[in-house]
Amino acid sequence: MVVFNDRSHLATYLANEQFHHMGTQLDKVEQYCYLGIIFHRKADFKAAVEVLAVAARKAMFGMMCRCASMGITNSQLKCQLFDTLVQPVLSYGCEVWGTQYMQSGCEVLEKVHKLFLRKLLGVRNSTANFVMYSEVGRLPLQFVWQKHILKFYNRMVDFRDAGSTRLLMSAFQWVNNQREVKHSWTAQLQQWIIANGAQEGAPGAGVTQDGNHRQGGYGSSAWATDFETQSEHAQPQAHGHTPLAGEMVDASAVASQPCGTPILTPSPEALEIEELMEIAKLAYMRSNTVNASRKIMRYVSIHGGDWGPMADYLTWDLCKSHRVELARFRMGAHSLEVETGRWKRVEYEHRLCQYCKTIGQHHVEDEHHFIFECPLYHDIRETFHSCYEGIPRNLFSFFGSKCGTSVAPLIHRLISKRGDYIKHLQQSCEPGLAP
Repeated sequence: MVVFNDRSHLATYLANEQFHHMGTQLDKVEQYCYLGIIFHRKADFKAAVEVLAVAARKAMFGMMCRCASMGITNSQLKCQLFDTLVQPVLSYGCEVWGTQYMQSGCEVLEKVHKLFLRKLLGVRNSTANFVMYSEVGRLPLQFVWQKHILKFYNRMVDFRDAGSTRLLMSAFQWVNNQREVKHSWTAQLQQWIIANGAQEGAPGAGVTQDGNHRQGGYGSSAWATDFETQSEHAQPQAHGHTPLAGEMVDASAVASQPCGTPILTPSPEALEIEELMEIAKLAYMRSNTVNASRKIMRYVSIHGGDWGPMADYLTWDLCKSHRVELARFRMGAHSLEVETGRWKRVEYEHRLCQYCKTIGQHHVEDEHHFIFECPLYHDIRETFHSCYEGIPRNLFSFFGSKCGTSVAPLIHRLISKRGDYIKHLQQSCEPGLAP
């Protein structure tokens, strides 16, 4: 038997209590596994997600070993296999525990996802997560969980007249009214919906019927529109009060109250899942690109501002070394001075190209200088002239040019020549002196 409570004084009291069923004393335990999900007495799911993470790691390494033995190198196919064999493990039962991680995600489970992507791309652990997700056209796992939870809620709404569903909805409303409950399932879901509904520039933005400006909407259904309008103009509700259908709800009160205001009103309507997910994706992109670091903005200049599918080169038939070099270069995981200087905390203006310094020029060795400008690689540019002809001198046009598969060998030749030059420069220096 599990007694759900995280208060130490009450836990001490319950430790001395005995519970019986039909004359048999029940054993009290800290946690219990039901249908593969661990329920802890503290009413959180940390233990549950840790078990899922261990199982998912085993599934991921098993999948990768199988791919290696079968000679599967296509990145797109590997991602499809991950979504089929590993992601269901990482998302098992997320309709139950997922609301706890809708806003910030679950790092324990996300580590498995990020480990797979790093091995797929061949990049170091310090590579920015946003860059890595964008390169393969994927999103963090929390977006998968969010969609599952919204679908689960809509199923409850569609079958609200069924006996078991009506009982479940009543239980949700009862839990929301208990002062002892800190974060209920419905309160966490509702806070996520309100947070996404307030995003500037989101679908549904415009002017309400009463003429007031509305920053963003999260659904075209009558329930969603009414709920948003009510949330903007409502007065705070008393703690523990359950509003009836059509009664106004204050969004700030929901965020401040421990158990929130239940979204399961007597006459609920289904949520607009696709609109909600699109708003969440836009908010994620905005949070990672607005006021972003110079490194993130360099990547955006290569990849573009839109969140598209997997980068084209990952679907090409390239040798592994060329594909990894191209991935590292695009994602900023290279050895140019603009990157290594960042590790050494050198000012950006002083991260100069070593070759240009020897000929009296002072240029920051970034990706643009490396590909288009540095005189050291003039002969290579002449060899791969087709990659430069007919395109503007910017990274986005260069990597998106029609020359396609020629870009990977070009990057390989450039990196190899740079490595040879740096090695020669180091050997020609006197001992103890920097080049």
